[in-house]
Amino acid sequence: MQLVLRALIILQTLAVELAALAAMGEVETTEVSGPMLSGMGLVIAYLSFRRNRPCGLCFGLAAPTAYVLCFSLVCGRGWSVDDARMPMFFIAAVIAVLHVGAAFLALEESAVVREDDRPKLPFQFSILSLLALILLVSVFFGSYQSCGPVGAAIAAMFVYGVILTYLLRQFHVMRVRCKEDDVGKGRPAYLRRRNDDDER
Repeated sequence: MQLVLRALIILQTLAVELAALAAMGEVETTEVSGPMLSGMGLVIAYLSFRRNRPCGLCFGLAAPTAYVLCFSLVCGRGWSVDDARMPMFFIAAVIAVLHVGAAFLALEESAVVREDDRPKLPFQFSILSLLALILLVSVFFGSYQSCGPVGAAIAAMFVYGVILTYLLRQFHVMRVRCKEDDVGKGRPAYLRRRNDDDER
């Protein structure tokens, strides 16, 4: 799994650089490259979440975050293709440069071989959080129908910000729960607590 994660990070970096170059010439290419890069970034974020890799998690979330920001900016300002050409040129250039640095950090982190290098953090969320997610998505579509593109842009930023904050908070909570308080056993703390409860 470690090699898969590293390969995805390298592939994502190359794809981002190519997409940035394409966006500098034709803004319309972001309509295709944005969702594709966001999907691959979410896969990287999921794998990094499971393997307790904070740099990889941030790297994976970079693409969907940039896509939501660009979408909100274009829709909120009501830009046409010509209006968005110059701003998207600078945004694509900044993203391309920053993404290379983030990729080096994520690759360096993924190259570290730990004694217990297996999926440690459970990717689980409560039913309440899933219901809240459905509510937030409903707010987004409702804002689009009632307020138009401006409302959709504001709602997209708000919804994504809430989801991103919750995801990072869950990652932090899981890391704290899974800290190994007994190095000799070499098992995450939440697994030891579960086994202790079963023995009782």
